[in-house]
Amino acid sequence: MRKILMTSLVVACCAGVAGADPVPYDITGEVRVRNENDNRDFNGDTGTKSFNLMRTRLGINVRPAEDVNVFVQVQDSRLQGELPTTPTPGVQADSKLDLHQGFFQVDNLGWQGFGVKAGRMQVRWGNERLIGVGDWDNISNAFDGVMAMVTTSRVNVQGLFANLVERDTPTIGAPDTENSDATLQGAYGSIAVTPQANADVFVINIRDKVTTSEDDDLNVLTLGSRVHGNAATKFDYSVEGAFQTGSQEVGPTAQTDINGYMFGGEVGMTVGDEVRPVRIGAGYDYLSGDDATTAGEIERFDTLFDDSHKFYGLMDLVTTSGANPLNGGLQDLKVNVGATVYKTETSTVKLGGEFHNFSLAEAGTGESGIGNEVDLHASWAYRERFVPTLGFSALLPGDAIAGPMPGVSADNSYWFYAQGVVSF
Repeated sequence: MRKILMTSLVVACCAGVAGADPVPYDITGEVRVRNENDNRDFNGDTGTKSFNLMRTRLGINVRPAEDVNVFVQVQDSRLQGELPTTPTPGVQADSKLDLHQGFFQVDNLGWQGFGVKAGRMQVRWGNERLIGVGDWDNISNAFDGVMAMVTTSRVNVQGLFANLVERDTPTIGAPDTENSDATLQGAYGSIAVTPQANADVFVINIRDKVTTSEDDDLNVLTLGSRVHGNAATKFDYSVEGAFQTGSQEVGPTAQTDINGYMFGGEVGMTVGDEVRPVRIGAGYDYLSGDDATTAGEIERFDTLFDDSHKFYGLMDLVTTSGANPLNGGLQDLKVNVGATVYKTETSTVKLGGEFHNFSLAEAGTGESGIGNEVDLHASWAYRERFVPTLGFSALLPGDAIAGPMPGVSADNSYWFYAQGVVSF
């Protein structure tokens, strides 16, 4: 696979140079290295772990004809110093280099403003609260599928079909397991109501057959909308809500209904001049959780394939999706500030901070306080290509966070990172 990917990139590059009629293309890339010092287990006795993450990307965008683009991007993601599958120092580990994106896109197909995209692609819908890239992650999200797009001066609509899990095999004569695939169908539309106000609507349906049995289907339908924009030049706002419904079958006779919802909003004010602006914001998010008194029903709102790092604290300890979700849901009262403190032709220095007060939406008979999180960060963009960043976060746990053992309270958790990115 690695040989095929690298050979494809070399051939594509050479084609644009050596051909009699050169094909225009662009080369893009990124190298990102991040050191993390991690003490996020609420146990002060375990000490702090220090490790380095590295992500390398190389992509080529080829334009073989007007309104036709082909983009191929390979990615290597690793924990530095991690031994390869065959423990030989200096040899690249297996399954580290992979195709991150590979798609073609055809615009104005048949009529102006209609286009299609197919392959493996990143998808950013709205503010990425439900479908996003998750770029902070060392791998980040990409979807295998096909997208249809309609764009006018005031309306942008994207429809997506994605294969989340393919459990079937193309081998002729092999047992048919297509019944157990997982797929996503969705659409996101954004309308420019006025030059200062936008309205978004979306629908996302996920169907997972789970097994070949007809009695294990998972169906989750999410409907929602968002209003966002600017007011009086200095103010910005975003208000959104979503509702989830569906069911999880458990055998031939049992079924668990899904009924969850969320709403959130943030307002911000920008002061200062254009060179050194300062933005101050405040917001509130509510994600429903399971009520222990309601049997046979899932009421926790699942944030699906979101970029939670942007919303629920930089420490990534609080989420209602993934491997360790908060089944009690989430309430997040937050304030934030960001400022450009220095800017020249070659350098831009920014400082920022966030404060989150987390609590469970449904605590039952237990405690509801998750804790308070403080995030501080600073970045320096040198010639727009080299961007080092420093960050420090602390979470002071509430009574809802369990300690390392019965009768022992949870300790404060701390996290520090230093990151450098060079892109081209």
